[in-house]
Amino acid sequence: MGTQRAYAEEQQKVALVTISGLMSELQKLAPHPDRPQYQGPLFLMNNAAFKQAGEHDGMLGMMIMEAMIGSAFAEAASESFGEWIGQFDAAAALECYSTYITDVEGAAQRNAAHGQGTLARMSGTSISNSFNMRVTLDEGMQAFLDDLPERMKIEQTMAYYLRLYEDACNLQEQFQMQPCVAA
Repeated sequence: MGTQRAYAEEQQKVALVTISGLMSELQKLAPHPDRPQYQGPLFLMNNAAFKQAGEHDGMLGMMIMEAMIGSAFAEAASESFGEWIGQFDAAAALECYSTYITDVEGAAQRNAAHGQGTLARMSGTSISNSFNMRVTLDEGMQAFLDDLPERMKIEQTMAYYLRLYEDACNLQEQFQMQPCVAA
């Protein structure tokens, strides 16, 4: 148990030192033009590694929740619709829909543009060739976009170490040590 405490403390120290180093690297990158005074992480909250998964966020938890909720909905549906819901053949309904889409709807779409305007004739085709791809960006946005791949790598690494820090704090709290301070 003593080695686990030492491991948790060491993990916390390593994570904090690494996070502070990553923050100094973020300071060197170009800020977003909409927030020029902010030099911190921009995308960290969107990273899945940032937050700990709850008990229902894992695969086993989701399977248990689906089993509980699915049976509740099935029971409610059988009470509402009686025997009809038990005799409904979803596979046959999907096969019927698939046949309709491929045979009937497909033939109708091929002939739908006859005698209509440009948009109707271009339905289903890419219009990206119509856009002006030679747009000019201001210097701040161009600098931000140039630094974006490096920023994403730094923030991904930061999210990993924040999660390590959080794990070490949870392990430390299990040993009833002093609580962790927020990073």
